[in-house]
Amino acid sequence: MFLKRFITLFILSYSLSSQAQVLDTIRASFNKRPGLTGGFSTRQTFIDVFKAPVLSAKIGVDFNNKVRMGGGISFLKDPYLSNRYVTDQGLTFPVKSSLHFQYFHYYFEYVYYKTKKWEFSVPIELGLGRTFNTYEVNSEKFTENKRIVFVYQPVVTGYYRFTYWFGIGADVGYRFLLTGDKKNRQTFSAPVYAFNTIIFWGALYKKFFPETRLAKRI
Repeated sequence: MFLKRFITLFILSYSLSSQAQVLDTIRASFNKRPGLTGGFSTRQTFIDVFKAPVLSAKIGVDFNNKVRMGGGISFLKDPYLSNRYVTDQGLTFPVKSSLHFQYFHYYFEYVYYKTKKWEFSVPIELGLGRTFNTYEVNSEKFTENKRIVFVYQPVVTGYYRFTYWFGIGADVGYRFLLTGDKKNRQTFSAPVYAFNTIIFWGALYKKFFPETRLAKRI
């Protein structure tokens, strides 16, 4: 609960205290020629207090290294397993139920601090997806509890660049699940965090192929 409040208050207070300056920077950034950005990531999160990593793939555009926006897809790395009791031919017995979580997302990221070595930003992610359970009885597969869900995920992220091509980073935030199902909200609304090693592929490409058209755009 403390982490949830901290992340939300940090983002709101930062946005309100420097709203005019931020808007001016964003407007100026949109006048620059955009470059491509994207990649893959794994964020740790929790379901019923157990770790449940979420994989993401995204692609977007970068305006002047200050504003990034785009979209992608996220899903649980492995279905979350729990016990479910079923009745078949008069007998009741437990089976393993797999909980799935998948969504498409749109993100907007503002870089509020950047030096040669450091970068800190505030990405906001909005998503639309689904949750559902699957289980198997006598080799027959069943799907139940299908839910359409909306995802809101504010994050604070940063990294330190050791060389022009390598760095380490971390991000921390909170995932809010917006749905009419209270149990679903409680299950999936949770902190998210990640510690990453970063390879700056664009910088590597520009180093070895500086005269190509792609190098001049990234």
